[in-house]
Amino acid sequence: MIRFTTLFASSSLLLAGLLSPLPAAAANPADQKIQLVASAQFPGAKGAAKFRDRKGEKELQVEVEVARRLAGSVYTVCVNGAPVGTMTINPLGAGRLSRNSTLGQTVPVVVTGSPVAVKNAAGVMVVSGRF
Repeated sequence: MIRFTTLFASSSLLLAGLLSPLPAAAANPADQKIQLVASAQFPGAKGAAKFRDRKGEKELQVEVEVARRLAGSVYTVCVNGAPVGTMTINPLGAGRLSRNSTLGQTVPVVVTGSPVAVKNAAGVMVVSGRF
């Protein structure tokens, strides 16, 4: 019985150590994530953007959620006022654009204050925000 209790206690401590979250210091300050705010024309829309710059690898991800009835719509993602790519809304009302420099894709320069906007084909703002 003593062996079982000791083994159980040791296993529990090991498991607790493996499942504990990483300290906040492990987060890379070069990673930036923002929420994108809906425009008045698309009040139910929401989105997020993430930029990462690590040892020469740059990555930009922009996601948006809109009404399902807009499935098939193509939206343009702009960073710093310039278009960086398009996304097509899927049947669930979600769209995503991803750019990664290690894949040979062009990733825009992102600094604190860089604006991000997602617009429909008519140029109407869907969501926007700033890094």
